[in-house]
Amino acid sequence: MVRSVKYAGRRVPEQVLAGIRAFLTAYLLILFAGAAVLTGYGYDLETSFSAALTAIGNVGPGLGEVGAYDNFASLPDVPKLVLAGCMRAGRLELFTLVMLVVPRFWRR
Repeated sequence: MVRSVKYAGRRVPEQVLAGIRAFLTAYLLILFAGAAVLTGYGYDLETSFSAALTAIGNVGPGLGEVGAYDNFASLPDVPKLVLAGCMRAGRLELFTLVMLVVPRFWRR
């Protein structure tokens, strides 16, 4: 049974809910991809996920090896580039980045 979502006493349209789901899915996919790269380079899960979250959210220090007393300087080049891509995705907003990559949007 699907229940409708209400905000301020009004029903939220299904298109809005679909957009929210798509944004959350894209955010999580980028987060997991960034964390997977760092984990593949031998960093622990705490460092990997917090570095990816810090990058995509464009917020302060992470945890572990990228915490408040350390920085991203010790990371190898490839993880730095992946995290820079996460930062760009977080800054440009995810759907803008998708529109640059998906040719279907260019044809309109």
